[in-house]
Amino acid sequence: GGVFIVYSLKRQSYSLLTQKYAEVQTYSGSILENMDEAIIMLEENQQVRLFNRAAETLFKRPAEQVLGKRLSETELPLPAPLLLEFIAVHSFTEHPLSLTLGNERKHLLISARPLSYSEESAPRLVKKLYLIFIYDISWQRELEEMRSRKNKLMAMGELASRVAHEIRNPLNGIGLLAQRLAKEFR
Repeated sequence: GGVFIVYSLKRQSYSLLTQKYAEVQTYSGSILENMDEAIIMLEENQQVRLFNRAAETLFKRPAEQVLGKRLSETELPLPAPLLLEFIAVHSFTEHPLSLTLGNERKHLLISARPLSYSEESAPRLVKKLYLIFIYDISWQRELEEMRSRKNKLMAMGELASRVAHEIRNPLNGIGLLAQRLAKEFR
C-alpha cells in the first residue's frame, strides 16, 4: 500500500511539473512571439529555429518560409559575414546597419547573444543557440534628422538676424548723415 501511495504521489508530482513546464513554455513562447523587436533564433548549424511576428513584418516573409532552413538558404537581406562573426565571437555584440527592405530604407540595430543549454537525455552535452535581436531604429533616425534640420534652421535665423543688425547700424548712420546733408544743402 505504501509503495502504491508513493507511486501515486510521484506520478501526481510529475504530472504537475509537466503541466507547469508546458505553461512556462507557453508563456515564454508567447512573449518571444509578441515582442516588438524582430527575433531570430539559430541553432549551432545556423538552422533557423524561431522567427517571430516582428521579424515576419520587418522582412515581409512568413515564418514558414524561414523556419527549419539554414540562414544562408533563407535569402534574408542580412549581411552573412556579420552574423557569422556574431556566432564566432560567442558573446554579446551590437552593430548598426542600414538596409533597403522593399522600397523602404530601414536603420536597424542588430545584437546577438549565445545561449547554452543541455537536454535532459544528455545533460553533459552542451548545445548552443544564438538569439539575434533586430531593433528598427528608423524612427529615432528620423527624429535625429528633424532635430538636426531644426538646429540648422535656428542657426541660419540667428545668422540672418546678426547680419541684418550689422548692416542696419551703418545704414542708420548713413541715413542720418544723408538727412543732415539734405537739410543743410537744399
